[in-house]
Amino acid sequence: MTGTQEAHQVAMDYLIASKRCEVRDLEHFMALGTLVTTVSDLVHKLQRERGASNLYLGSSGDRFSLEREQLCCVADAGITDFRKPPGKVIAARTSLPLTRFAASA
Repeated sequence: MTGTQEAHQVAMDYLIASKRCEVRDLEHFMALGTLVTTVSDLVHKLQRERGASNLYLGSSGDRFSLEREQLCCVADAGITDFRKPPGKVIAARTSLPLTRFAASA
């Protein structure tokens, strides 16, 4: 291999490595976007459940029982979605303790 060919090969190797890093970074950003969307959806579902639980408790259990139960199911589905591993996204979030006050107990 001549000096020019070696220089060309080094330049090509550098370009390929650079593109791989760029793709890896874009995949990371896409995964983080998925995580942000999932967290946002979960927070929204938990807030709706919280509101229904407050109404239920405020009525001494006379009202919003069915709505609260439905929203608990929706929130549980959101928790399940949150715990699904979306590829290479932060896996530590699956160990996040999620507990719910048992208002109907």
